This record gives sequence, structure tokens and C-alpha cells, in this order.
Amino acid sequence: MDSIQSEYIEAETCKVPFTAKVFLDIDYGQESKVIYNKFNRVADEKGNYVEFKSNMDALNYLAALGFELKEADYYRTDDDVIIVKYVLKRRIK
Repeated sequence: MDSIQSEYIEAETCKVPFTAKVFLDIDYGQESKVIYNKFNRVADEKGNYVEFKSNMDALNYLAALGFELKEADYYRTDDDVIIVKYVLKRRIK
């Protein structure tokens, strides 16, 4: 996440199977790695996907990195899981 230089990003939560936690997928205009690497998911320095306690935990993580929420939307999947999408802008330093 520290290497992202884009002014705007889109973040989407995704439920961690068998838990109430969520993963966070980030789109900052990069080439999609879905075919090669499944997701553009937030990972730690060891490459492990970061799990967030909730959608708000994920949003607070992005705010702590210097992003400001501009828009949020959600949708419910066929299996009744709520996916939240955030559009964020990097705060001017």
C-alpha cells in the first residue's frame, strides 16, 4: 500500500470465508492480476492477505494511510454477503 502513488483508489471489501472478517481489494489503475494472482488484495510484507475485523476497520486502515473517503456503495451477493466499495482520494500532505 505504501508504494501506491495514485491520487484516487477504489477499495472493495470481500468476506473472509467462515468468519465475520473481510479482505480488502484495491484498484488504483494497475493492470488486473485476476488471471495471474486471483486478486489485488492488501497483503503484509510476507505476502499474507490482511484480514480486517469489519468494513469500518478496513476503512479506518485506509484513512490511517492518508486516504479520504469520497464515496461508498454496497451490494448484496446471491449468497447474502454484503460487499462494500469505497472511492478514496489521497489527502494532500
